[in-house]
Amino acid sequence: MSAPYIPNQMFLVNPKADTESLLANASESLASATVMLGDFAALLGGTHRETLLGIAQVVMLGELAVNEALDNVDVHRITLVGVSLLAIASVQPTSSSTGPAPSRAGSLLQLTE
Repeated sequence: MSAPYIPNQMFLVNPKADTESLLANASESLASATVMLGDFAALLGGTHRETLLGIAQVVMLGELAVNEALDNVDVHRITLVGVSLLAIASVQPTSSSTGPAPSRAGSLLQLTE
């Protein structure tokens, strides 16, 4: 059995970094790697080119997965903000003496879905 992997201590990720920032940085890094691999593959021919293009495709699939996770983080944050706005809107007093103000809950829920 091989020894467990021990990461290099020279470069560390800030443990206080938020998930959205980490995902955004990973997405940009993967996008850059895809471009670099494509540029390098353009200089080669034959099987070496095909190998690099295959690696670029795997990196691009990782980028797509990270972007989807980043979208999920954004949607979750927007939903939480929408719920907060909905709670605030339902507490606001109405200024109309003829009855309650029209509900805005439907439009807020549409923004958060």
